[in-house]
Amino acid sequence: MPLTQLRRTHWRPYLERLSRVLGTERAQVEATGLALPDVSGWLALEGVSYDAESDTLSLRIAGGELRLPGPRRIDVDAEDEWLHGIEIVDAQGDRHVLRLRAPLRATAPSRATDAVEPPPDPAALRTAIQRILDDLGLRAFLFTHEAKDDGPVLHVECATDGDWQTVSFPVDDAELVASLRDPAVRERLRAAWRERLRDCARDSTSGDRTGR
Repeated sequence: MPLTQLRRTHWRPYLERLSRVLGTERAQVEATGLALPDVSGWLALEGVSYDAESDTLSLRIAGGELRLPGPRRIDVDAEDEWLHGIEIVDAQGDRHVLRLRAPLRATAPSRATDAVEPPPDPAALRTAIQRILDDLGLRAFLFTHEAKDDGPVLHVECATDGDWQTVSFPVDDAELVASLRDPAVRERLRAAWRERLRDCARDSTSGDRTGR
């Protein structure tokens, strides 16, 4: 069944509701993509939480805790009142999948609320990308935003000392749009993109300019 992407502002309340259910029901998951040493097969899922201040997702599995800093996206596999699984895209764009052995009831997001992430406005996406790239003080650049099955990718063609180069990296559309109204999000993206595009900057200090 299709996955439902959760709005970032609903991560914490949704996961708190899920953890309350996990506190009263036994749940087992099959984990794919997670760094869980010395364990395999069906594992006890004891809790999931998100701390917005540190931007960290925490999973309590099989008596241990795994932290994923800077998660970019959370998708849920849900139908009616039943949750079948969760997929998390981390800061590097890697996917971590938790598939429930038996579905949990009363934990599916409501499509009647804004808990589901709507499609991003293309104009807002272009504005957000343009502003962040302008902030970095690049010599010259062109960019293309590509929607792919495993998540959107930004392609930046920029001038270097001797030639042009193309740099491609995954982006989070919701985070890009949020950067238009949240200076902290914009600064976090600037810092990450500055490292990726350092060869294209005019000089070592131009990346510190504030944007419009």
